[in-house]
Amino acid sequence: MNKYIDADEQEYIEETSEDGYGYRNLKLFRKEGNNKFNDLYIHICRTGKLEQYYTQYNEGIVYHSGGMNHFQYFVKNVAKKADDATEKAFAAAHEAMQTGFWHSVHVEHHEEPRPLFQRYTTFGVDMNLSNNKKTWYGGIPKGSEFWDAWKSDKSSIKEKGYWVKKMNYEWMLFRKAIVVKSMKDILELA
Repeated sequence: MNKYIDADEQEYIEETSEDGYGYRNLKLFRKEGNNKFNDLYIHICRTGKLEQYYTQYNEGIVYHSGGMNHFQYFVKNVAKKADDATEKAFAAAHEAMQTGFWHSVHVEHHEEPRPLFQRYTTFGVDMNLSNNKKTWYGGIPKGSEFWDAWKSDKSSIKEKGYWVKKMNYEWMLFRKAIVVKSMKDILELA
């Protein structure tokens, strides 16, 4: 079912469907392209030793100048009944859409918990999170777009918290890590 919503000039399209297991899914899409193309997936999953809980995980893709961050994190146990969990997830999806930060928000159901992860790409460099979760690091490929950006605006890149270092004959890019654990952390990435 499609529905058009205009709330505080935040026009978006709502699509609801049912999957093969009887769960209701939701997709919200911003009506206008806007300048934000960030995507949020709210996953509702069965968890607990006896699979007695429905738990919320958020997965997102946030684009920023120079790259993108892709993450998935545990939010909370939502409810013991599927319908209650679905209603709470739909409410969270509409609330997220109202911020204007997300281009699309999806609610999906899964029978298993989701894996936790975080990936970060900037200036064409795929970054890894250090074991202590304090620093992003990645090898800068030869001929990378990073070097063009570095030559043209080194001070701006340093202001954003990046630094370079040569290790074992390879140039590495570093940045202080922001580990996504909440919506507040997400907004710091943009």
